[in-house]
Amino acid sequence: MLSCRLSILLSQVMDLTRVVTVAVQSDPLSSHDLDGDMIASMSPCQDALMMGACDSSCLTDDSIEEVVARNISSPATVIFSMTKEERKDFYRTIAKGLNRPLFSVYRRVIRMYDNKNHIGKYSSEELDQLKALRAAHGNDWRLIGNALGRSAASIKDRCRLMKENCRQGVWLPAEERRLAEAVYDLSGSLPGEIVTSGLSWTQVAERVASRSEKQCRTKWLNYLNWKEAGGTLWTREDDITLISTSVPP
Repeated sequence: MLSCRLSILLSQVMDLTRVVTVAVQSDPLSSHDLDGDMIASMSPCQDALMMGACDSSCLTDDSIEEVVARNISSPATVIFSMTKEERKDFYRTIAKGLNRPLFSVYRRVIRMYDNKNHIGKYSSEELDQLKALRAAHGNDWRLIGNALGRSAASIKDRCRLMKENCRQGVWLPAEERRLAEAVYDLSGSLPGEIVTSGLSWTQVAERVASRSEKQCRTKWLNYLNWKEAGGTLWTREDDITLISTSVPP
């Protein structure tokens, strides 16, 4: 069924993109449809989608390869060389055809076709350079990426994991308390309410101080959120009860 939908989608998308290719390839990260005003206006929820919070299991490399490869010499031509006007609605059409969020499709396509995103593990020397560049240039991911020969997306993701004072392992009660207080305060919610969106995990991590934004997000969504709402731990007795009520007599 997916291949059938893609087959129809391919013709529609490439009808939009069969135009004269720009001769000189522009900066890949300055010409994306989602750069500029749209990226600047992202909500915390949309930013979460960009971080991979949405389910992108059906966005396989093969399916996107099909979408961007028909009637064009190189997929990178559409993604990186064409102007916004030339490939108008390109990402939106793909997202609609795959029934996936726009930001999820955009992120996967860029990661697939940006050669700077497939270099491999960061060396210790690169990490030292990254720390120095981050201290000098802040969150200018494009500038730092150009200096290291990495994609801006790769630099941003690596920096999320680089917080100097991040603890690892079991969370302390004091850390959980700071996390809960930060979530409720920043979301404007009351203690005990379910909170799953509308948050800046960067700001939450700054409040917690000892954990990265990824650690804070994972801890809250996978555990602390339901605990604060009055949930209890699943026990062996719960397993037995579930099995006994599920098996027919």
